[in-house]
Amino acid sequence: HRVVQALPRMAKDLPRLMRAKGFIQRTAAPAFTWQNKAFDLATGLADASCAQGFFGVNMASTGTGKTLANGRIMYGLADPEQGARFCVALGLRTLTLQTGEAFRDRLKLDADALAVLVGGAAVRQLYDRERVATEVASPDATVSHEARGSESAAVLSPDDGYVVYEGALSEGPLSEWLSGSDAAGRRQNNAQKMVEAPILVCTVDHIMPSVESTRGGHQIAPMLRLLTSDLVLDEVDDFGMEDLPALARLTYWAGMLGSRILLSSATLPPALVQGLFAAYLAGRSVYQVNRGPHTLTAPQVICAWFDEFGCESSAQGDEEGMQRAHAKFVRVRVERLARQPARRHAEVVKIVGALDKSGQPISTAEIFGNFFIRQAWGLHQKNAQTDARTGARVSFGLIRMANISPLWEIAHRLLKKGGGNADLHVHLCVYHSRHPLVVRSRIESVLDTVLRRDPDDPQAIFKHRVVRNAIDTYARSDHLFIVLATAVAEVGRDHDYDWAVVEPSSMRSIIQLAGRIRRHRTEGFESINLAVLNFNWRGLESPQAVAFTRPGYEKANHFALAHHELGGLLHESELKPLTARPRIVEPDVLNCKYRLSDLEHARLRASLLEGDKYGEHDVRQFWKNNCHLTGYDQACTPFRLRHGQDSTFAFVPDDDGELCFMREQNGQWTDANGKGHHLQRVEIVCGSNISVWPAIDLAAEIDALAIELSCSPSDCAKRFARVDLLSDPPYKYSPGLGFTRA
Repeated sequence: HRVVQALPRMAKDLPRLMRAKGFIQRTAAPAFTWQNKAFDLATGLADASCAQGFFGVNMASTGTGKTLANGRIMYGLADPEQGARFCVALGLRTLTLQTGEAFRDRLKLDADALAVLVGGAAVRQLYDRERVATEVASPDATVSHEARGSESAAVLSPDDGYVVYEGALSEGPLSEWLSGSDAAGRRQNNAQKMVEAPILVCTVDHIMPSVESTRGGHQIAPMLRLLTSDLVLDEVDDFGMEDLPALARLTYWAGMLGSRILLSSATLPPALVQGLFAAYLAGRSVYQVNRGPHTLTAPQVICAWFDEFGCESSAQGDEEGMQRAHAKFVRVRVERLARQPARRHAEVVKIVGALDKSGQPISTAEIFGNFFIRQAWGLHQKNAQTDARTGARVSFGLIRMANISPLWEIAHRLLKKGGGNADLHVHLCVYHSRHPLVVRSRIESVLDTVLRRDPDDPQAIFKHRVVRNAIDTYARSDHLFIVLATAVAEVGRDHDYDWAVVEPSSMRSIIQLAGRIRRHRTEGFESINLAVLNFNWRGLESPQAVAFTRPGYEKANHFALAHHELGGLLHESELKPLTARPRIVEPDVLNCKYRLSDLEHARLRASLLEGDKYGEHDVRQFWKNNCHLTGYDQACTPFRLRHGQDSTFAFVPDDDGELCFMREQNGQWTDANGKGHHLQRVEIVCGSNISVWPAIDLAAEIDALAIELSCSPSDCAKRFARVDLLSDPPYKYSPGLGFTRA
């Protein structure tokens, strides 16, 4: 009864952010002055957006400060007499720490203003440890506050969702109800922190239970958060097709609970914007009937668009008006982008099958490995810079693969075969989500530090100890630092590469990856610096089957391409120069059988707007009828659908210091080499002119952490040398390469 009485006062009683100078202060840097205009527009829309709702779209280009601009926009929308409350929801778990740190450092937020939801206390400890190590190793280097991490795939619970928040928590019936106790009787206040903090940075996964949970009470805290704050969906188009219905449900729920919402991505396709606006409009209509001003007979949602060139707003009460206004904004944006200095130029390169000396087909992994080295060497010639100390030519490149298993096999063969050219040394970094936690943290720390380029000092990159040592150890005239990675390197990371090679899975992935090339160097560049394979792994192995899938947009029947040779699926104008245009402009007539970008627009339109036309799941039924009361929609199209059950594994040292592969079940650790879980350890002797970079000794990392934290190596390993893997298949593991299915 006391809790029910507290709910009506909740929005007014919760802490809010007021008089925050970091949000109000004018930006003087020319590259970021657009944020001032965005803040001014948001401030002018504050009253109207409170009464009518708000649907914003931030399409500013990669590297122009979207993340901080989003915070300033949401702060501007708030009533200055009451203060701001908003939630920034991201697609990736570890990115929350860097985003929270950026808010805290650059906007000068106090400890009681911001909460950051991460995957556990271990993630936070490793992040803080790497920041200190980075500052010691590279005192003159600029440390990035924006990075990308592992996917979050679990709802908020006592065991998942550690909240970094130092504000004082209120007392009362609501706080007692939200806190609760764990199995050991200890008070757990993560849910209370999630609700109370004025600014919350988390993953979409932590907010999604508000509409997805059908039992267990996990929906309560995120629902109260949406009820009492606004919402930013960052990089919302990074989610796969299977997650779009859940995102539409979340957007509807946000509108129904009164939140103002901002979508943020440089590559937002029109159908996604229109589909989520339709969901928000439907939700806001329910809100207006029950809690809105009685003078409004129908919702006229305040819509606003922002980018680095300007901003505008209008009130929209139907999908057609919103579609026209968005198309107008994008049209002007494309014209302005065309006048910017071109920095990325792509070409489609041909990869074909081959036979060995005995006439037998060469494995796909060997074909890709040989091809990647040739392409890397060619791009190195066009994009390398000279180290002033040694005279060596050095370049940093990204090779992106769609899936971990083929990436692992390619890396294995590359390391065994060697770099080839006697005057060349290849420093290979294998980066994906299946590394032990401490190893992945170290890899990300090195990349975040090294690839933060200083456009005013090209030699600054050679001052990093990890780069300097690598160059000095191998006396060669050419050094290729290659990051062989999955999509974890594609979005959200503040990395600047000289060149890239991409195994294509979608037009969006190509555009997003291109955003990592010369990211911090704004001057024009004329040479080819992105090579796109004409076939991906699936297309080369099975030419007749669906190829651009998992990840990708291709699907059998209505959405199958006529062929999978990329040279025939892209216009040259889409590659030279490579911009976001193919993604953000939808043609009037879609040719989804023969154009890769058209296929993506068609799939998005079918998923969010025309599902019944193609026999797809119709997301609008969630708010058009009462099926949501049964949980049927959530069961048919769940968020983060997993094929199989995850388990936690770790390398734990025994009494002799030998690392044993163990599995956690119900809080107990047992030998994981039992039936169905045998781990095949693969030792790799590197060939000539190639090495793993950075070199990370897992046992040494565990020992160092144990000393720092004054705990046993065994306990330390169970916290920091863990990795989440599917329970069923056996795995292979190699230091430097991580895990893959055997």
